[in-house]
Amino acid sequence: MNHAAIDLGLPPLTSTLAPDFTDAPTCQEWLARLPLTNVAQAQAQLLRQINLLNRYPLSADARLQILEILRGPINFIQEQSVKHYAGRPLPLPEAGQAAFDTSQTLWREQETGYLHCLQASLGGGAGFSESPHLLTALAATRALSSLLAMYLDNCRANILPSPMYWRQLHLVYHAAEELKISQLPVKDSLRRHNFGTKEASTASAASVYAEVLLLAAASPMELRPKQLARVANWAQRWSEKVEILQKPPEDSRTPPLCVDLAGRQAASFQSQPNDNAALRWLELSGLRKSIKKRLVLLEQGEMPESLNLGKDCIQPACGALLQRVYRDWCKGGRKQGSASGRTNLRSSGHYQLVAGIEAIH
Repeated sequence: MNHAAIDLGLPPLTSTLAPDFTDAPTCQEWLARLPLTNVAQAQAQLLRQINLLNRYPLSADARLQILEILRGPINFIQEQSVKHYAGRPLPLPEAGQAAFDTSQTLWREQETGYLHCLQASLGGGAGFSESPHLLTALAATRALSSLLAMYLDNCRANILPSPMYWRQLHLVYHAAEELKISQLPVKDSLRRHNFGTKEASTASAASVYAEVLLLAAASPMELRPKQLARVANWAQRWSEKVEILQKPPEDSRTPPLCVDLAGRQAASFQSQPNDNAALRWLELSGLRKSIKKRLVLLEQGEMPESLNLGKDCIQPACGALLQRVYRDWCKGGRKQGSASGRTNLRSSGHYQLVAGIEAIH
């Protein structure tokens, strides 16, 4: 395949309006003046500058250096903004909706910045001057991490992402796959499951992509905030146990999740034709064995913390949640239309609409 034919839909570049920084030193100086204690103001300033950065011509090396410097502060500000919309009743109040929309836009702009670096490696620019494979893998992984953060905020706010979100997620992973860098691990100090250790955690484009698909398969909109945080951590920790294959796995004991890289949906357990070149299968047998082992040990009285399930994870709630995840990830999910399962959006029938407070009462 011609890599240049993969269009990531990036904004055009122009030098008419430059950001306040165009290299690593000036970015550090600008960040020193950013009011991190004022979340709304800092978020607005970051959004404006990264928007300008995404439309300003820079080398892939310089752009990536700036994005890596901005990534930590962006993550900090976004986590502070979450409280305005996470777990709130819907529809969100005006201030909560504004905070959610701004956060989504900032994640998207961060992703766009990394995609500029990825597009350069696809043939849209000069690429990286040194370690091109590793830095391209870094850009792809960071772009997918930005999309993961977007989806996690959707789950926190109980707002479904648009079908175009899934199209973009699949497109970025497909680009990494075509460049043959999807499996390359890169360091990531923001990964949570190694928090508190001296060594930085690692991730790859494939593991982050699998992490998003695992989280989506766990019906996250049905989870309470603490449960969602727990499942998100498990998806992150165990995503490296998932293999992404171009044909169905031979081990039929563990139903594979199937995803269409050309589609606009998350992965599902529905059977698909094997002759579709855009299909990928998530091989989950390693994940199944790991979770099953922990379920057995929990039944034998082992503490969740000793099994790396979380320091504040207590029984019996931990075991019940893990059993639910085991079913969603390793046993083919829940049947469509069941009382606890997902709604079958393709069903047909007649519906009645009741409008007005009195009628509803």
